[in-house]
Amino acid sequence: MKKLLIFILLPLVLILGAGIGAAIVGIVPDFGLRVLLGLEDPVVVEKPPVPVVPSVPPPPMTPGGKEHAFVKTTDMVVTLRSSSDVPVTALFQFSLEITDNAARARIGPLTPYIRDAMNIYLSTLSATDISGVQGYHRVRNGLWKKLTALAEPGTFANIHILKMTLR
Repeated sequence: MKKLLIFILLPLVLILGAGIGAAIVGIVPDFGLRVLLGLEDPVVVEKPPVPVVPSVPPPPMTPGGKEHAFVKTTDMVVTLRSSSDVPVTALFQFSLEITDNAARARIGPLTPYIRDAMNIYLSTLSATDISGVQGYHRVRNGLWKKLTALAEPGTFANIHILKMTLR
């Protein structure tokens, strides 16, 4: 029994004591031991607030802020869905209103993805989908959803349709 005490329990007590002592001093990670013993206050991590992105764009005539800038896209010719044998094409041009000039640098690398998202969305529409005022708003709302999904929240302030012509 003495041998068991000397060869097993004594080293076990020494190792546990050294480990707990090193954890209290801060030499090794303590996995919350210092908080449990009341030596430190628990660390509370606050998450930064996530900006709320509206699901629809603001009205087209909303006045922009002083720092708002505009990025104009090149003309896009899109073939629309059609049930007839004659292809129906549409000509589009957009102006993206961004919150500041720093956002221009953020969307620079995203420009090809923005054009692709616009082109894919517009090619799913038909001529009847984009005709009239309802079609105008349908295009703006659809493109707004695509844009806000691509860029980080707060990058885009608005989207303006400069040209929308059916051929």
